[in-house]
Amino acid sequence: MIGKRSIKRVLLPIDALLVLLLLISLPSTITLTHAQTTQTPGLTLTVTNSSEELNGDLSSPAALLANPGPDGISLPEALQAVQADTGTHETINFDPSLSGTVIKLTQPLPPINRGSLTLDGDINDDGVPDITLDSLGEVHEGLQIQAASDVVIEGLQLRNFTSNGIEITTNTQNDISVVENITIRNNILTNIGWSAILIGNFRDHAVIRNVELSGNTLKSYRFGITIHTGFAADANYNEISNISINSNRLTASAPVIGIYISPTGLSDLSHNTIRDIQIKGNHISGHTSVSILIDDGAENCRDNLTSDITIAENQVSGSLVTIEILSESGANSSGNRLTNVTITDNRFTGGGIQFSGATGDNAYNNSTTDILIDRNIISDCAANGISFYAGTGGAHDNLLENVIVRNTLVNGCLDAGILLHGDDGKSRNNQIKNVTISNVTLVNNGIENLWAGGLNINTLDARNTIDGVSVVNTILWQNGGNDAILGSESPTTVTYSRLNDARFTGHDGNFNTEPGFVDPASGDYHLQPASPCVDSGVPSAEDAGAMDLDQAARVQDGNGDGHAVVDLGAYENKTSPVPIIQKTEEHSTAYKSPLGLVCLTSGLLLVLFLVLRKRRS
Repeated sequence: MIGKRSIKRVLLPIDALLVLLLLISLPSTITLTHAQTTQTPGLTLTVTNSSEELNGDLSSPAALLANPGPDGISLPEALQAVQADTGTHETINFDPSLSGTVIKLTQPLPPINRGSLTLDGDINDDGVPDITLDSLGEVHEGLQIQAASDVVIEGLQLRNFTSNGIEITTNTQNDISVVENITIRNNILTNIGWSAILIGNFRDHAVIRNVELSGNTLKSYRFGITIHTGFAADANYNEISNISINSNRLTASAPVIGIYISPTGLSDLSHNTIRDIQIKGNHISGHTSVSILIDDGAENCRDNLTSDITIAENQVSGSLVTIEILSESGANSSGNRLTNVTITDNRFTGGGIQFSGATGDNAYNNSTTDILIDRNIISDCAANGISFYAGTGGAHDNLLENVIVRNTLVNGCLDAGILLHGDDGKSRNNQIKNVTISNVTLVNNGIENLWAGGLNINTLDARNTIDGVSVVNTILWQNGGNDAILGSESPTTVTYSRLNDARFTGHDGNFNTEPGFVDPASGDYHLQPASPCVDSGVPSAEDAGAMDLDQAARVQDGNGDGHAVVDLGAYENKTSPVPIIQKTEEHSTAYKSPLGLVCLTSGLLLVLFLVLRKRRS
């Protein structure tokens, strides 16, 4: 017979097992709290003067701190000393007495060619530069990050450099082929002769990745931000990836380019890749050339790839074209691919979006695929609002396909609101395929232009084809051509749209009545509750997207008849709450999250533990 003491000896392992299971089920952040290790902190070199003197001990950061020379530490001394240290992360900052100081440079600064460095000119940490580096037009490059990773540059003003302001590069002078984790933030760059910020590989088989450019102000330059995967002779088989260009301000008043991205900065470069680029929340103004240019290949370039580009939440004003995207721009180039481009939630004024395809003579077999243009406002364009070409300028046998334009307002453009165009016989056998235009509002476009109109589909040679164009849930109103779809070609389908085109109205859900905008005279193209465009879209709403131009949920019961149907145009009438099914789905995801499952498991184990304890006692 087993006594109580024996029973306790049997149950104790069960207690231990339950406690162990409980600890295992807790979030890993709890168990790792005491497992963190600390590294020896890096040294801080504080610049104390504005000279260019090199009279301290530059053999290491520690040596310079011990022997800074008679005048303290200069910026060139600090940059030179940290190059000798390959240990922990070092910091160069500035003495508070230097706030507002201009450091006048007559010779190049030492390049940053070792990793793990912060150069901080924001003395009071208010996000505004407190130190100015001025070359007075005597120095080509400002700060050069050469084959160095884990570098932060912030709080500096750079001006009057004749070439580039800040460079992030790989080069042939060392064996380092990967540069990563670079942050350039809260700097001001003005009057730069070439690129304010340049990212590029000057060698082959190299990678630059994980770069953040944020909060910078760029003024007066040839290029604001330039990113070239290959930027020297024989710079092939390179990659640039995961670049974020966020919350910067680029201002110009000349035919210059704000942001220029390409896998090839020169001719005769091949097999380069640029991917995962985010351009978000920037203010770009005054460029009379192109505000954002993405070009997949230059002359004689082959098999380059540009993919996964996101352009979102930017405010861009310019002229003619604010964004131009090409599969290649040089002659005799082939096999270049540009794919997965998303342009969403932007505001463009003065210029539109242009996908130019291939533009070089004898450029062939280049492709532009998988494009999403969603929730943008495009107004007062000096040319077309949104335009698509597969090949021009002697390019042949090129492809542009799989395009979605939706939840977008195009208003007041001089030429067409949306243009799909095939060139003449000099550019033959180019194809535009599978284009969906859904929930777009096209108003006041091409009024004074006899050919344009709100939507134009045209080819100048039958060998250039435009196929698979679908127009759905779209409003054409007060455009040139009396709101008909113009051009030599017709869409494959037009359904559930407001337009004035006898080929389509009166069937397939299409009609021609006043759209019932809230206040078109003031530019308010939301729908009134009594608008015929409310709850009049295609019942499945399969092409409408999840949100309208206001980022409100699509498919609401706008007319209050108990049936939620998608509206026409860019805006959904918002007179009813979000459908219950969407709320249910949102709440249900909380129970599917890893943290929710961990907490639920922990609670059940704790209850089981307490029950067994009670039964034992």
